[in-house]
Amino acid sequence: MYLYVLLGLLSCSGMKAQTASDVQVIPVNFEQSTAYFTSLSDNGLWAVAVATDEENTALVGWPYLVNAVTGEMTKLWTGDVATGFSANDVTDDGKMVVGSANGAPAYYDVDAGKWVSLPGSGEAYSVTPDGKRIAGFAFGEPDDTGYLQNTEHPRVWDRQSDGTYRQLDVDAEFENFPRQDKTGSLTAMRRITNMSADGNILAGAMNFVYIGLNCYYVYDCTTHETMYVDNLLPDGFRTGSFIDQSNMSNNGAYMTGHSNIIDSGNGTEYLAAYKMNIADGTLELFNTYSDEQDRGGFAVSNAGTVFASSPAVNPLRYLYIRAGKLWYGLDEIMSGSYGINIYERLNQDCTGYAVDVSDDEQVLLGMSMATGAGYVIRLPETFTEAVTSIDPLEAYTVNPAEGSSFARFRQATISFTKPTSVVSGGRA
Repeated sequence: MYLYVLLGLLSCSGMKAQTASDVQVIPVNFEQSTAYFTSLSDNGLWAVAVATDEENTALVGWPYLVNAVTGEMTKLWTGDVATGFSANDVTDDGKMVVGSANGAPAYYDVDAGKWVSLPGSGEAYSVTPDGKRIAGFAFGEPDDTGYLQNTEHPRVWDRQSDGTYRQLDVDAEFENFPRQDKTGSLTAMRRITNMSADGNILAGAMNFVYIGLNCYYVYDCTTHETMYVDNLLPDGFRTGSFIDQSNMSNNGAYMTGHSNIIDSGNGTEYLAAYKMNIADGTLELFNTYSDEQDRGGFAVSNAGTVFASSPAVNPLRYLYIRAGKLWYGLDEIMSGSYGINIYERLNQDCTGYAVDVSDDEQVLLGMSMATGAGYVIRLPETFTEAVTSIDPLEAYTVNPAEGSSFARFRQATISFTKPTSVVSGGRA
């Protein structure tokens, strides 16, 4: 009897799902099976994508501009040759896409319908929503080892009064811009891959191709101070551990990514997501539970909501959103809050990973698979607000199973999908 009462309480504890009428789910199936989204405009109205050559994935090209409201795709190349072009970021008005053209830094002027070269060499990776500042990096000259990747130079371009762009001398014009890596050693491999909406916070990687020596930094153009994300890992996880990816919020307040963790206590090694608060220089590592120990962070909102995926690097993975102290699956949010089966809507078996999230945390750009199949989800509220409609104890299993017949039993086991403990009222 007590088992049935308990099951009844659990089944009645959930909240009613909200309406799905204001939710927009746009599956995006690219012409190329190797295509993938690279970025979302900060306001959530535009997205950009590229593809790799099917026979040689080192060759990138086929840049697209995608309307994130309608799903309409516009090709940003002309002629038969699409390699040597890239689209890495887009302004809020959708009029400017930054990347590269013919292997050199450039932006696509949508109104003019053409690529416009930027001064110098390299590739543009990030642009402010108003297009005033562009950031990226360039491969340097080959060294005596013959590897072009052994030197990388940070690049910043600022728009001038006449509409052209000037390439800044980063080391000369940005006081104390980092030349040293996390260990204090000078390095010739420095790239900028993230920039805040106001152009003040620059973030990127050093020693990118050297696993273990690679590190991620955040530089403030106003205070001229640098933080190394790796050096913020908690005690007990610093020896041998390293940050393996970083993605910054649009406003430059938070960062997430992958951390390759080696636990000095028991020697275990795994990937875990993290959240860095850039304002106060603190880092929270999400590695307490076993299901967090193969999870990577892919995007973080302006409010600090982390969008992560498990497994971290497997192409067949599932997206989770961190709200409060709990992780919620994207499928769980769509079903529990809106009654939407996201797998049916996308016609995919996985929810994949987050590419980017809008300023208001209501638009999510994602990829169901590593390449080929993407999506845009637009909610009438933030993802954090959406989880308030979900009962975190709704999903559970009971042993003996509901409806079982037995004369007596000593123990009933209830298993939940989220970490659960009895905080009061428990008794034997």
